[in-house]
Amino acid sequence: MADPKTSLERLIEEHGGVLVRQKKHKVYRFPNGATFTVASTPECPLAYDNALAFLKTLLGVHSPNRGTPGERREKQPKRKPVGSGAPLPFRLETPAPEANTWKEKLAMAVIQLTPPQAKQPVAPPLRKLTFEQRMLRAGVKRLED
Repeated sequence: MADPKTSLERLIEEHGGVLVRQKKHKVYRFPNGATFTVASTPECPLAYDNALAFLKTLLGVHSPNRGTPGERREKQPKRKPVGSGAPLPFRLETPAPEANTWKEKLAMAVIQLTPPQAKQPVAPPLRKLTFEQRMLRAGVKRLED
């Protein structure tokens, strides 16, 4: 395979590209009115490859078999999820009532899939502590008068 930089320069010459200006970028103008810009000293190693591909698109020059589909591969069967065959650690106690909306169906599914030990009542929230109680818990001692 040819060097992309030399291929780029050869393609510019073949299609009548004229160097308009050159400082940090080389700017070429073609007879069809198209303008092409490439960096004078690119940092990316693929810069000339990308510039060559863009120039070919700009000039309409491509290999004759570009874009033709290749040979198709066989479809692979989908894998089953890891825990698909394992039984559930709990069973459903009652059949679920009919749900109409998506939210109701989701709520019913959550209720059915919640294990029985998680359904125990939660302790009521603790009453709010006063500022003085919080300070005493934190270990701050009272100032004596």
